[in-house]
Parts: sequence; structure tokens; C-alpha cells
Amino acid sequence: MSNFQQLKENIDTFTNFREFTPKEEEVAKEVAKIIQSQGAINCTACRYCMEVCPRGINIPAIFGLYNVYQSNKQSFMFTANYNALKEDEKADKCINCHLCSKNCPQGLDIPALLKKVDALEKEVEKKG
Repeated sequence: MSNFQQLKENIDTFTNFREFTPKEEEVAKEVAKIIQSQGAINCTACRYCMEVCPRGINIPAIFGLYNVYQSNKQSFMFTANYNALKEDEKADKCINCHLCSKNCPQGLDIPALLKKVDALEKEVEKKG
């Protein structure tokens, strides 16, 4: 957490908290393994990065598109959906300020991941 709002949201999360059953925990671990094996970016789309991005890059949307592509390899859909983003919201607009990473509860190196997605998008579009 890096501000009071995040603290409040985390406290709200644990209102009426119930622990996972052993079976639920087992299922959650298996799902995490599957997602990680596909090369997914562990973004939870909390949008805390968006609060501080001076360029207004749509980081959660970009990472979501990347994750969907990693799971289905449908290049046409990846390119079409990526190109539907506003031009100033795309990965290549990142200025490497790292404010997003400092605000990311997952500890992601967001600028590096945006470069990775930008390179993939260019590669996929080139292959057509």
C-alpha cells in the first residue's frame, strides 16, 4: 500500500473475511500455476499504476490484452484490440519514470513489461 485509499481498500477486503478451505487453496494454487506457465503478467488490474502515470497509459488494459494473447495466441484479436486503444494510452508512450512501479502492489517492473508488450505487438502486427 502506498496511500490511505489503498489502505482503506485493503481493510474493506477483509471485512467478513473467511479463510480458504484446504480444497479452495489447492485450486487457487493450481490456477496460479496454469496462469504463470502461460507467461502471464501478474497484474491484478487494481489501477494504482494509473493514479500516478503522467502519460495516462492504460497499463491494466495492455497487460490484460497481453495475457489473453498468451493464453490463446490469436494474433488478429490481439492486434485489433491493441489498436483500439487510444494512441496516447499505448505501451510505446511510456517514459520510464517508474512512478507506476513504485505504486504497484504486485511489485511489477511496469516499464520493462510495457516494452515487452510493445515489442510483441510490433512483432505480431508485422507477421500480420
